Amino acid sequence: MKKIISLVLLVLIVASLVSCAGSTATTDNSAPDKIGTLESDKYKGEFRVGYSISSITPADPAVPLAGYGNEPNRICRGYLDELYTRATAISDKENNTVIVMQIDIINMVRGDIADKIFEGVSENCKVPVDNIIFNCSHTHSGPALNQNQMPIIKAYEPIFINTIVANAVKAMNDRAPASMAYGDTQVPDHNFVRHYYATDGNGDDRVVGDNHWDVWFADLPDNSGKKYIDHADKIDQTFHIIKFDRKDADDVMWMSFRAHNTITGDAQQYLMSSDWTGKLCEYVEEQMPGTKCMYLQGDAGNVNPSTRMKDREKSYVTGNKETIDDLVNYSSTLAPYAVDLAKNLKDVPTGLVGGKRFSIMLKVNHDRDNLKSKALLVQDYWKKTYDSTATKRYAYTLGLVSQYEASSIISNAKLGSEIEFKASAMVICGIGFTFSPGELFNQLGVDIKNRSPFKTTVSISYSGQTYGYIPDSATYDYGSYEVDTARQAKGSGEQLVDKFIDVLGELKNTVK
Repeated sequence: MKKIISLVLLVLIVASLVSCAGSTATTDNSAPDKIGTLESDKYKGEFRVGYSISSITPADPAVPLAGYGNEPNRICRGYLDELYTRATAISDKENNTVIVMQIDIINMVRGDIADKIFEGVSENCKVPVDNIIFNCSHTHSGPALNQNQMPIIKAYEPIFINTIVANAVKAMNDRAPASMAYGDTQVPDHNFVRHYYATDGNGDDRVVGDNHWDVWFADLPDNSGKKYIDHADKIDQTFHIIKFDRKDADDVMWMSFRAHNTITGDAQQYLMSSDWTGKLCEYVEEQMPGTKCMYLQGDAGNVNPSTRMKDREKSYVTGNKETIDDLVNYSSTLAPYAVDLAKNLKDVPTGLVGGKRFSIMLKVNHDRDNLKSKALLVQDYWKKTYDSTATKRYAYTLGLVSQYEASSIISNAKLGSEIEFKASAMVICGIGFTFSPGELFNQLGVDIKNRSPFKTTVSISYSGQTYGYIPDSATYDYGSYEVDTARQAKGSGEQLVDKFIDVLGELKNTVK
């Protein structure tokens, strides 16, 4: 049945996607004159859930796209599909409220924007910051907000922030009586740990990701004879669903899986897109009328979508057919798992909701301070060329991985001995949620689930202000691109997990 559904989707969707490539945005998302007024809560004292979705697609597509290091030069040329912010507001019978938002961007490295979103939602929705979080879908085909020196990003920034806050207010005003259900299933062949390691003992045994292979090894003279083994057997393939059935209103369904949101992304792909997470929501909503979907990205710091393993030549032209085929194949074959699982969810007794936003001080990664002079050379080369591939090759000749590692070495040298990470945890009717402030590695997310005081815990990454990759200690021992660019020292990932377990324990005792 799943294969039949997938084939039908392939036929119906490819044509619409191809016609969409290079088109203009369909939504006018100019900055709201007013955020909106919070209406009286007519269902006060009941368990209730509200939902809203708003476009955050830039009206002018010519913004830099985030994700592959060549952001100043990777200027968007059109739209493959729209970007959105989604919000769910959940209030319990004691009138406590949590607000969970999803945003179609790669991450939120800028603390000033993160603070404005938290403060704006808290002020306008009358909800404490502890009970507010936003999750980034991690699309590599959305606006690069860190390029705020560019006028087009400066102009887009207030629109982006105001739309997110206004959308949260709409979700509050949409609250209706609801029940809750949960389920999970295993999804094979859709994600894999992207690291490989050498087994022959010759040359550099640094781990690599599949999409970095050509830059790091393929053109190096000592590359012959290397053998690599992937870690696919260690991946968490759990697909989570939380569903809120609402009275006289559309139901709301959260989905969570762990795989980088990079099906449409590539340094030479210039179309804006929410990538596979957006299409997954769209496909599931088509098959489940009366249900609104929101995707929360799992712990995919070292996890890629499986279609990236395909060994095939790509044309890399704007809106190329290979990119569209990948998007359709991945999203349409994942959607039936969600639809089938949604039919077999278990009811969750509606209880209290609550959250806690906390800080943790982590040691800064200063292990490579002796490479600062080489890092400065790489950074200068990058600023002259803004060519990601050429810079990576130049960096490798100096013993570095890329401009990312060079930037990390330089920025870390300016830091003190510690860096403050901010993270969040929530409890919703006895289910625990952790929201990591960056790209948490697969094993760390598994550790959270295994050690949590709650029977069911969903570990989410890319949430709130983000700080880059958060690898486990084992990865520090053999090195990786993520370790080379991490701001925090070895052991920090485990410290964050310990803190999450402590906070979940506190919430279990107070949110019953």
